[in-house]
Amino acid sequence: MEAKPVIDYSQYYQVGGRVGIDIPLANGTIFREWGIIIEMEQDYLQLRLSRDILPQEMKIEVGTIFLLVTGKEGAGLCCRAIVVAESSRRVVPLRLISEVLIYERRNFFRIATYLPMAWQSCRSLSGREIREQWEDARLFRAWHWSELNEAVPMMKPLTQDQLSRFQQMRESLKVKLQPLAANISGNGIRLKLPQPFQVGDRLALQFFIPFSKPNILEVVAEVVWTAPVISSSSVEPFYYTAMQFYFIDERDRENIIRFISLEQLQQIQQLNGNQSRPLPEDVPLLPEELARRRLRKILSVAVFLVVLAALAAWLIPILKDYYSGKSERNLIEQSFDKGIKQYRSGKGANGE
Repeated sequence: MEAKPVIDYSQYYQVGGRVGIDIPLANGTIFREWGIIIEMEQDYLQLRLSRDILPQEMKIEVGTIFLLVTGKEGAGLCCRAIVVAESSRRVVPLRLISEVLIYERRNFFRIATYLPMAWQSCRSLSGREIREQWEDARLFRAWHWSELNEAVPMMKPLTQDQLSRFQQMRESLKVKLQPLAANISGNGIRLKLPQPFQVGDRLALQFFIPFSKPNILEVVAEVVWTAPVISSSSVEPFYYTAMQFYFIDERDRENIIRFISLEQLQQIQQLNGNQSRPLPEDVPLLPEELARRRLRKILSVAVFLVVLAALAAWLIPILKDYYSGKSERNLIEQSFDKGIKQYRSGKGANGE
């Protein structure tokens, strides 16, 4: 297997350099911040953020993906980075995880992975029927999850009619999940499907996200692009199908983005091992090192005070003589003034 080329990130990012930061939020927006690189070693760096307090919806935790930007969009460069250690301060430890590319902002970060999921075509349904079916499916997932996990009750209890209807729909709403190769983001997904679809077609999708509650997400997506998969084999044809999410709950979108971050972190750990390390401030100092630092600090203060005292001893007599009229400069000024007066008085006596 050919070795993956090592990227020299120091060509693009240096200690002391300022970088822009794009961070995707669960509501579909991009949070923009900037920071200063205070440490860098190969693909590992520490970034000091410009803000002491981040917005409430912005959480920086292990697995959060940043986009580090230099320059302006269209003319600058960017690289993806992932948070590799916890930090409660403004200093964030990151590891660079992608190539350095021309900066073209996208709505969300993407990842290629295998995702347990299922899909169904909605061609025979109207827009209203698709939405009603999606809402029923989401409500069923929540009810089924609370039924399996009694410690997690539903926020709003179902009516008797809903309970009766879901009991009848239990079999029809069951889905068989299978791992599919997917390129997924918080805004959409691309799949390789065994049948062609047209732009504008809608599909009902179910994703398995292990930490979500319920752990099966219901989403409706709309086809925006499709193309046949070029293959030299004689197997059944497949079609690349790119879709954007049409009906999706924002909490489910947040879980998808979190899933992307955790998957990316797992891939990095598999490639490089667990290379997260504490910040320098977190490393405890030995007593000898602590004593040396204190001694250096005391000596620095002492030298500063000695220099300040010498400067004061030199300046005070000069200033005292100047303001008392005894300085050399004042004697010259007095002689000059006396000469001017004599010249003027002599000029007046001659009648000139």
